This record gives sequence, C-alpha cells and structure tokens, in this order.
Amino acid sequence: PRLRLDAPSAPGRAVRATGGGSIKFGEMFRDRIGVALKHLDEMQCTVAGLNFLITMLETEVFSFELPGAQHPAGPGPARMVPPPEPKDMPPLDRCRRFHDARADPFPYLLVNIGSGVSILKVTGHGQFERVSGSSIGGGTFWGLARLLTNCKTFDEVIELTQDGANANVDMLVGDIYGESYAKVGLPSSTIAASFGKVIMRPGDNAWAPSVPSMLRNLTRAVLGSLLLWLDVLLATPGIGPLLRRLDVAHRAHERLANLNLLLTPRFSAKDVALSLLRMIAYNIGQIAYLNAKRFDLRRIYFGGNFIREHPFTMAMISYAVAFWSQNEMTALFLRHDGYLGAVGAFLGGVSGPSSARAPEEPAAAAAVPRQNSGAQNRARGPREGGEED
Repeated sequence: PRLRLDAPSAPGRAVRATGGGSIKFGEMFRDRIGVALKHLDEMQCTVAGLNFLITMLETEVFSFELPGAQHPAGPGPARMVPPPEPKDMPPLDRCRRFHDARADPFPYLLVNIGSGVSILKVTGHGQFERVSGSSIGGGTFWGLARLLTNCKTFDEVIELTQDGANANVDMLVGDIYGESYAKVGLPSSTIAASFGKVIMRPGDNAWAPSVPSMLRNLTRAVLGSLLLWLDVLLATPGIGPLLRRLDVAHRAHERLANLNLLLTPRFSAKDVALSLLRMIAYNIGQIAYLNAKRFDLRRIYFGGNFIREHPFTMAMISYAVAFWSQNEMTALFLRHDGYLGAVGAFLGGVSGPSSARAPEEPAAAAAVPRQNSGAQNRARGPREGGEED
C-alpha cells in the first residue's frame, strides 16, 4: 500500500535511526507519515554494527590481495609492489581474501571515511574512543574533483580515473633522481609530490600573449559555453530525459571534462582525477598506520562511503598500510561497510553476545508497518561514513 503523506501520529510507530538526518528530518517524518524517529548516537551505532558483523558473519571481513600475490612470512621489509593502474585492476571478487569471524576481535582501529575521516580505537563491546580524525576525506576528493573537472557525480569521477595516468601529473622519485632511490627503498615510480609536475614543466603559462595561446583559449571558451547550454537543455522538461536516455549527457561531459579553466591544456581531467584519488587514499592509509602504531594495534578496519567497493581505492589503502608498517599491519574491509550504522541502530546501539536480538523498545517499535522500513536509511542520507568535517 502507498504511504499516506498526511498520516496522523500514532503511538508505537517508531523507527530507530542514526546520523544527522535522524535529527534534521525527525519532525518531517512525524508530521507527514506519523513515524517517530528514535535517534541513536552515530558513533555508537557504527561500532555496534561493526562488532556484530565481524563476530557473527564468516564471509564479512576481507583483506585486499591481488591474484597470485605472495603472502609475507612475517613482519619485515618485504618487497611491496604498488597496485596496477585502475584499467588493469582485477574484479573485486578475485581480490577478496576472507578472514574468519572472531569471537574476540579486540582491540582494533576503525577508520570511517565519509566526508571527513573519523578514527576510533575499539577495545570491547560498547568500549570505544575517537582518537583521531582528518578533514581530508571523501568530501575533499569529491570537492576538488568538482573544481578541477566537469564531473557531476562521485561515480563519474571514479569512472574517469579508469583511464588515467597519474604519472603525467605527479612528480615521481624517478623524475627527481632519474632512477629509483634504492638506499632508502623508494622505487622510481614512488610519488614524491602529488601534482608536482604542474610546476615542473616550462611554458605552462596558457595566458601568455601569443596567437596559439589566443586560439587555444578561444576554443575552450566556445566549448565551455556549449557545455553550459547543454546543462540548460538537461534541465528542460521533456528534452532533458530524452538526452539522458540517449547517453548524450554522459558522453558530452566525458569529452568536455578537460575544459575547466583551472586545468592547463597540458593536463587531462582523467590524470588529475587519478592523482587526486591516489593522494587522498594514500594519506588516509598513512594516518591510519600512524594511529595504529600509536596504540600498538595490528588490525585496521576501513569503511565508509569513500570506498564504495572500488577495487583500486582498496588496493591503494592496503598498499599504504603495508608500506608504512612493513607488513606488520593489515588493512581490513567489509562486504557491508555501508550499513554499519543501520545495523547498529537496529540493535539499539548495543553490541555483545546478546546483540543478535535487538533490545526491547517502548511501545512495541517492532510494530512499524513494513512499508516504512526504508525510512531509517532515508533519514541517514548517503551510505555510511564518518561525517566529520
């Protein structure tokens, strides 16, 4: 049956919810569909959901390993090969190495990557502490990508990285020394400075007075105007849906992504997007390692909307953790990382041996009509992630 938007409030119609949306939209849920949102703490629900999944499900936790990769015999400076380019990355199903569920997984570190990054040390059921965080997370990647390319969605940026070559944008060790820096264990392909080549190349001043410069910028101005008119057409009723069905919008944005005025003509949007992705992923991996080292932890769980089951993102985070820890630490991922808060809210924010059955709620919350089951996820907004800014 369809939900009535003018349904009156009724005692006992309640849904557990977490995240900022459960507060922001609580009044709207109550007034429009007669459902009360029972707000639960976001961090508490995230940890409770994670504890439940890693202790109860056998095929939940996995590490990312490329097919045929050699497992190191133990901690130490084993040779670590950087992940291949995104276009050469195997499907995720071939790279999952599952770990058995653990009745006692503590202590561990949780790195929740949403708009920003929240880092929590978990020492037991219901025992956790936010020990660190960063404002450089998924929101940073998406925000800079919006500024530097004409991509309209997060998934468009990820797709753009598939054919990128960050070596065209990043300054590598080989660019500085002409070869690897073997004395300190740095291959020539190691990134020395993200976006470093933007300042290395002479003659990059696209605005210097010259006929070629004038023609180049005139072309970009004309094509950029066409892109703006395309956006007008896409917003026009009747015409917009037709253009989207014909895939005109996607193909046009892909071709025009390089026209952003912040990019010089020597650099392509796909290379810039991949450089951004590497920069953010490697930074998060290093911060996670430093916090795990600080508290002498070996297991680091990564979750949040930034990962989105993207193999290359997982590969870069795993490589960063292995590189800095010399294989002493393991980056672990979850099949259902986008639902930690939802699972934890269903459990009432409580984890432990008895958490398989949710705690009792006042006034029979279990009696919520089935058609309202999606309300909690809508209240949470995007998939799970640390919303620290």
